[in-house]
Amino acid sequence: MITICEEILLLALDYDTGWLNADLPGRHIGTALGGAILMDLAHSNRVDADFRNLFFVSPRTVR
Repeated sequence: MITICEEILLLALDYDTGWLNADLPGRHIGTALGGAILMDLAHSNRVDADFRNLFFVSPRTVR
């Protein structure tokens, strides 16, 4: 199954060149990928958050 992070990366690719789309600023891609990684971790019940804190729920390693 494809992760949210992988999905965003695929959406940002320029299919003609194989590189990231030049029209997208790098800081926006980094922010989107960082948020996607946190969403993937939350979806797999490895982290949880409230309005102020991020909590590690499960320290298991990735398989």
